[in-house]
Amino acid sequence: MSTVKSDVDNILAHKIGIKFNPPSLVLLYELKDSKQFKKRLMPIRNFSLESNVKLFGDNLKSRHAEKLSSVPNEQIEKMLKLLKDYNR
Repeated sequence: MSTVKSDVDNILAHKIGIKFNPPSLVLLYELKDSKQFKKRLMPIRNFSLESNVKLFGDNLKSRHAEKLSSVPNEQIEKMLKLLKDYNR
C-alpha cells in the first residue's frame, strides 16, 4: 500500500505579499518532495474599507487551505491591512 502526501504536507511557504491591482494575495512556496518553487496568486474579491480584516483573512485562508496552511493568520491580516490602507 502506498501513501500519498497531501498538498498541505508537501508545501513550505517562503514569502507572502500583496498585489494591489487587481487585488491578490501572492504566495511563493516550495514543493518539499521536488524542491520546486512556485508562485500562487489568490484573488481578493469583495474587499472594501469596511471589511473586517480578521474575518476576511480567515475566509481567505479556508478557501485556500492547501496553500495557506503554513502561513500565520497575522501575516495574512497584515497584507489585507496594507490593501486597505492603499485603497484609502
